[in-house]
Amino acid sequence: VVLDPELRFGRPTVRGVPTDVLAERWRAGDRVVDLAEDYGLTGDEVEEALRYEAVPDRRPLAVPFLPFGW
Repeated sequence: VVLDPELRFGRPTVRGVPTDVLAERWRAGDRVVDLAEDYGLTGDEVEEALRYEAVPDRRPLAVPFLPFGW
């Protein structure tokens, strides 16, 4: 899984395929083998993308803006 700011604005991909697209199709019922064939990936790459998407939100916690003093 690659996070490249010049590719999809840093959103995760596997060899150029968005991990969220793979996860959405898998949740809709597509098999790993079918996803791998459709996107030219290996089954291991698809499974890695699914594992990545299974982890809860990775965004940093928002720090509230504290106007006028700390």
